[in-house]
Amino acid sequence: MGRNRHLRKRLWRLRSNPLRRHDDVVEAWIVLVVWAVVLVDTGQKAGSEVVLWVDSAGDFTTEPVSSEEATLESAVLGLTAALAFAGPAFGTGAVARYRLDRRRIDSWGAEWNLVGPSWGRRTS
Repeated sequence: MGRNRHLRKRLWRLRSNPLRRHDDVVEAWIVLVVWAVVLVDTGQKAGSEVVLWVDSAGDFTTEPVSSEEATLESAVLGLTAALAFAGPAFGTGAVARYRLDRRRIDSWGAEWNLVGPSWGRRTS
């Protein structure tokens, strides 16, 4: 049932309805022709050897990645993980430093309010 609904949704341009425009029909035929060309014209001759990759369940799958691609992917993922950890750590440190600086400045302000007035006097 779900598969038929998906197919119906894809082929909406071909259904007969009062809102179907001529441009929709032309576009649908162009898409079908392009699909046919892509699917049929693979550049392979009849009888040529084709390599297929299957997983442990026997389903078709993509070709395994090469060692260079695996190295690049692991480097990118490692860098991403390092940044994902370092970002919050740096942010937490920055917030802590800001709060400590605010506390220090407030403390200096309170101390200056006590000591500051006596600096204006002359001692003889």
